Amino acid sequence: MVEQHADTLKKFLLASPVVTFTGEVPPAERERKYRDAAVIVSTPQVIYNDLLAGRFNLQRVNLIVFDEAHRAVGNYAYVPIARRYLLERPEALSMGLTASPGWDEKKIIEVCTNLGIDHVEIRTRNDPDVKPYIQDLELTWVKVDVPEALRVVKNTLEELMRSYCMKMAQMGLIYNPKRTSTKELVEVGKRIRRMMAQGGKKHPPHLYHAASLHAQALKISHALELAETQGPGALFRYLDRLVEEAYSPSASKAAKAIVKNELFRRAYNLAEAIKDMDHPKVQAAINVVREQIEKKPDSRIILFSQYRDTASLLYERLSSLEEERIRPVRFVGQASRRGDKGLKQREQKEIVERFREGYYNVLIATSVAEEGLDIPSTDLVIFYEPVPSEIRTIQRRGRTGRTRMGRVVILITRETRDVAYFFSSIKKEKRMEAHLKRLKEALKQTTLLEDYTTTAGDLFLKSQQEKTSGEGEGGGEEGVPSAFEGKEMVEGAGKVDTPGGEQLTLVDFVGDSKKSMTSPPPEEERVKGRWEKGGGPSPITSATDQKGKKEGGGPGGEEGEVESLVIWVDHRELSSPVAEHLRKLGTSPVPTTLPEGDYLLSEEVVVERKSAADFVSSLLDGRLFTQLKELRRS
Repeated sequence: MVEQHADTLKKFLLASPVVTFTGEVPPAERERKYRDAAVIVSTPQVIYNDLLAGRFNLQRVNLIVFDEAHRAVGNYAYVPIARRYLLERPEALSMGLTASPGWDEKKIIEVCTNLGIDHVEIRTRNDPDVKPYIQDLELTWVKVDVPEALRVVKNTLEELMRSYCMKMAQMGLIYNPKRTSTKELVEVGKRIRRMMAQGGKKHPPHLYHAASLHAQALKISHALELAETQGPGALFRYLDRLVEEAYSPSASKAAKAIVKNELFRRAYNLAEAIKDMDHPKVQAAINVVREQIEKKPDSRIILFSQYRDTASLLYERLSSLEEERIRPVRFVGQASRRGDKGLKQREQKEIVERFREGYYNVLIATSVAEEGLDIPSTDLVIFYEPVPSEIRTIQRRGRTGRTRMGRVVILITRETRDVAYFFSSIKKEKRMEAHLKRLKEALKQTTLLEDYTTTAGDLFLKSQQEKTSGEGEGGGEEGVPSAFEGKEMVEGAGKVDTPGGEQLTLVDFVGDSKKSMTSPPPEEERVKGRWEKGGGPSPITSATDQKGKKEGGGPGGEEGEVESLVIWVDHRELSSPVAEHLRKLGTSPVPTTLPEGDYLLSEEVVVERKSAADFVSSLLDGRLFTQLKELRRS
């Protein structure tokens, strides 16, 4: 996506230098290029990391365009970037672009709030200023039936699922055990975690039992989805992984319990007997591809699949056809999973280019291709399965019908969740359009942010003002950043009582340790000015000292400067709001790769952060104690 945007900008902005940044560009090179760049196209995480590390600031930025703006919720990197931008450059411009803001009105408002948006423009395919630039879109669906042998497996899994739901219903957690959706199961999990949180350190035994039953039910719910929408092969591989997990040294009680169940064993054996059978949708997809290629030999086709296993199967089946006209390629994300190697960014770009040129004409893709692919000549998009998300449905559909008439074919298995997902996405999309129209009308009367909340910039300014003006008056609590609003805050969090009753804070832990660390992060992650030859990072570093070193100045700053704490933050934690919150508290978080833990405060103190769900899960399966041993050892 970065490369495609950059190519377009270079085409139209001939006089302005355009630079591109991704995680593959070394930090030192990015820092050098920031100085002269007029236009920067980057992944948001790279910008966020560089802001945290002090390699980049927003003082010279006049406009930020947030593509796929619907992502600006929760802890996504857009959120802290926009908040900092609104604080540092309140007079500058922001623009958010999205084809699918979502159906949830609160989420749409959250996006606008997080990005500082106070004006919304809405366009549909039927608007007069859009219609000349798009082509007609034909939408059809192909329905198939569940094979009888697979239905037997499905029925067995459903019986097992009902047994779990009946037990949870007896505990008062489920109201209709005969029909329990995945969404309801997720809500049950939240209720169990809330009850555990309210119970303090000691929980009633039935809560642990409920958590275990819930974990087992979620696993079987996923197995049912695979059986209904993907096929025997994907189902058996998943059940086999559950068995493998149950016999591993770190197996949880839930994993062990599920494989001992007689119904699970029966389903496993039945699935193993038909694991080489294809789901009818596989042949349906092949037929649709053949039909399109016969009708239009120079077609480009994108075939979407939710799961990598299915994408591999589809690639295998299409590649085995003795038809030179069908030239498939598999397109997945960068992460490697269970022996399935991901694609590097360079490999992804090469595949897209060769698909655009016609070397490949069938792109078999997972969700990684739902956003950002700009291939104007795509003639057909096939959904191997419907998706319940209106955002993903719109994104998939939007891959075709750009410069010439497009076609979308959705494969649906009768009497399964495929049907429910299909109608769910249609309903959400209609609701989204209605919300957006209502939102636009509301903005004509007043500003959205006056009606519902305050801008992220106002929140930042308010917190900064309270931090300075509220000293000595107990102020500052109101200045908690909006990323933490709505979350349960524990009284006294972040403070530790000493035997004498005195409370210690994060500053006390880090401030007393002046020792050097002996295991520096990899070379590419070292921040200029933070490392000395032959040593590790100093736990306490003056902000002006850093500046002086970068500019070739002396080691000290101006008189009266307050020292800031350097906290080393593992890359995996950068998606959470914690690093940004630490920065606003006056510390200097530095992204790095930690072998253990999430936050390194000194050579003696490392912090592992857990969500409530992960904490409970790690208690149940014993991972917590293994992790504690590793933390102590490191």
